Amino acid sequence: MFAPVSVALPVFITLAIGAAAAEIPSQPFPLDWSVAERSVVDLSRWLDAPAGKDGPLRVAGGHLVRPDGRRFRAWGVNAPFDVCFVSKELAPRVAQDFARLGFNCVRFHHLDVPWGANIFDPKFDDTQHLNPETLDRLDFLIAELKKRGIYFTLTLNVHREFKPGDSVTQREQLGIGKPAFYFDPQVQRLYLDFARQLLTHRNPYTGCEYRHEPALAWIELLNENSLIEAWAQWRLMVPKQEQQPHTWSPISAGYGRQLTDLWIQWLEQHATAEQRRAWSAALGANAGDPVPRSQPHDWQGMCHDVVSGRGRTIARPAG
Repeated sequence: MFAPVSVALPVFITLAIGAAAAEIPSQPFPLDWSVAERSVVDLSRWLDAPAGKDGPLRVAGGHLVRPDGRRFRAWGVNAPFDVCFVSKELAPRVAQDFARLGFNCVRFHHLDVPWGANIFDPKFDDTQHLNPETLDRLDFLIAELKKRGIYFTLTLNVHREFKPGDSVTQREQLGIGKPAFYFDPQVQRLYLDFARQLLTHRNPYTGCEYRHEPALAWIELLNENSLIEAWAQWRLMVPKQEQQPHTWSPISAGYGRQLTDLWIQWLEQHATAEQRRAWSAALGANAGDPVPRSQPHDWQGMCHDVVSGRGRTIARPAG
């Protein structure tokens, strides 16, 4: 006989609270960064400023260490897209807020996105000229971080889309072309040229070229890019018909032929004729045909362990 009361009471309380809340007007809740340093949880005092004051980090015993041998443990934050190029008015506030939160490292990521602000100069029909305006903003933000004891990292390739002036073969079918960075000479040349431009650039606010900057903790050469992973996800196998390129699209027919030609050249230099015939036979190729590249399912019969890839199950060879 108590069931009706036990059900009705919570409902009544909920309705009463809702009615009371509806009578209270919304109030502004400003985030005033100008007084953030007064916070009792301000962690900036634990940072060893300026970053790299005793020299660059190094590797010892499989760990990052400071020049004096003390372990360096990165407690960092990711700064992608437009965050890499905040205005000079905002940069000191961003750096101070990162310091207040105790971050000692910032990862500058997606410098090369084709949307919004990026590192390339839009006045050129290529991705071979750095944008002096965005680069100046990045320089200034890095200097503000450094003076507060915050290291930084640079990612040299994430989402670069080539333009007509880059003279990249089948640019429209390539997309961001992650696998091509491992075997296409023109893509590799453009990558190395960008790395050279950025790492030899002298930051006017620190006086250091980035290749000599002690506050540069490390460099990420390629982001989410592995030829083995691309093979395992079937992105090195040419689809039956060309597709609209996207981040994880398979390579086009032209790049597929290029990779196959490189594979055959490598085999001719490193494998005997008997080994090449054995490989072709194992993959079911006809005698006299070019030695094919293997596909993930070709390894199913030679495995004892199965690992799951992105959206597809692939096999790992025994041993």
